Amino acid sequence: MRESTIAILLPISAIALVYAAVRDHGFVWDDTLLSRALVYRKCDLTAIFTTPANTFEYLPVRDLTLCLDHALFNTWAGGFHLQNVVIFMLASILVGTLYRALFSVSTNPTLSKNAAPFALICTLIFVLHPLQVEPVSFITARNALLALLFMLATLNFYLSFLRTGHRVFYFLSMLTNALALFSKATALPTAIIVFLLQYYLAPERNIKRALLRAAPHVVITALAAVAHFTIATSRGAVGSSLSFADLIGRIPWAAFIPQFYLYKFAWPFHQSTEYVLTDVKDNMALLGLSGLLMAGVCCAILCRSFRQRGLAGLLCACFLAALLPILNLLPTYPLVADRYAQIPLVFLTPLVLLPMLQWSQKRVTLGLSVPILCLLGWLSFQQVPIWKSDETIFSHAVKMDSRSISSLENLAHASWSKGDEAEALAYFQQIAQQKPNDGQHTLFRAWFAVRQKNYDEAEELLGIAKRMSLAPYYVSLVKAEIHMGRRQKRGAIREYERALVIARKRFQLDARARVYVREIEKRLRHMNAPGH
Repeated sequence: MRESTIAILLPISAIALVYAAVRDHGFVWDDTLLSRALVYRKCDLTAIFTTPANTFEYLPVRDLTLCLDHALFNTWAGGFHLQNVVIFMLASILVGTLYRALFSVSTNPTLSKNAAPFALICTLIFVLHPLQVEPVSFITARNALLALLFMLATLNFYLSFLRTGHRVFYFLSMLTNALALFSKATALPTAIIVFLLQYYLAPERNIKRALLRAAPHVVITALAAVAHFTIATSRGAVGSSLSFADLIGRIPWAAFIPQFYLYKFAWPFHQSTEYVLTDVKDNMALLGLSGLLMAGVCCAILCRSFRQRGLAGLLCACFLAALLPILNLLPTYPLVADRYAQIPLVFLTPLVLLPMLQWSQKRVTLGLSVPILCLLGWLSFQQVPIWKSDETIFSHAVKMDSRSISSLENLAHASWSKGDEAEALAYFQQIAQQKPNDGQHTLFRAWFAVRQKNYDEAEELLGIAKRMSLAPYYVSLVKAEIHMGRRQKRGAIREYERALVIARKRFQLDARARVYVREIEKRLRHMNAPGH
């Protein structure tokens, strides 16, 4: 009983200590758009269950938790953040239970004998790792946390079913699997992992029985995918289709992504919201060789474990399965992000630690784990304040790598929104220095000229910007502002409507378009209202 209590309280206490500062954090990045939408403030259940509630994604389980946030905390962002922390605490209990169950049934006597302390070490490394800071500190990443929580519940229920044979655990695993799938698509491989648990851990290895046991979970996954695709497509919240040639072209990046997360796990420094991959693109041959090396290591682990029923093979197979939704075979933006790594990290953590746990003496293992945990906790504690505001997030990303174009753009737009045009133009100029054909600097100079009522200068600059790389809705927005300044209401409405059509088409993959869609709709409602 004492060991069980420690296994629960120690990770929860560590999480509370590391993430205490989030109570003073605000709404950042996409939080205002995706977490503060009116549909959540009203808790419109019809919209939540039948549409992509925020017009971007169909995730009703996540949406219900945001309704609860609005009911409990209203406009206090700290309350939203604290609910993320509580969800992560619950996940820490479930990941510890999962690790204890896996170690206790291991064929290796060292692992099975020390299942409780080894599971606690792995749990603490999992929860204290800096890769966790983004999904816990970012309200919009609530979907990743919930997918993690319910996927862990699914696996724990299924292991209870394997251990006891009670069908209630099997049905509970199906229920929580559905909840995970309607939280975020990163839970899609759960059915595969259920199959792997059945195949590796059942007394008799039988592929047919494992497939039959996993079949209901596969059906639930398929139905959830169809529901998501159907509802999202009906509202235009699905991006462009992917050709076979595009799919083939993404394979090298799919080989890179597992290596990236393995590297970030092993070297937990310099976390960022934006990872610049220019150096990777310039070394594709080396990337291919390292990909082959990693594939060879995974194959060796799987082949050896297949014969010996080893835990390493199960963890390796589950890790590879968990990577499937984040391999960018179906386009994701960005290509890599800390929040994508949560579910793969569940299996990568004990897999990487397994040699130390198996081959070192217990005292040595415990001794080595203490400085590792202290380092990870300190790095995460230092990382949490970075998520306090847009300025701290994106300034940190630029500090980590001055080539972080998206972060420079976010800083520029944040400065522009708060009325600091000079600072915004300075950021846009830094972007132009790296991307000479980027038209944002010229366009926002034109927009600034509009605000200064220099309409002829604005039109001249706008003509230059149109010949550069630029989202077309920007041009229509500035044209509309020029018409407004010259009191040409019809021309302004026409340009706003044109900008709205273009921005809606880019809504899925362009975060800035999502912001301007809301703004343009608001302006058009105002301009078309009687008396205006």
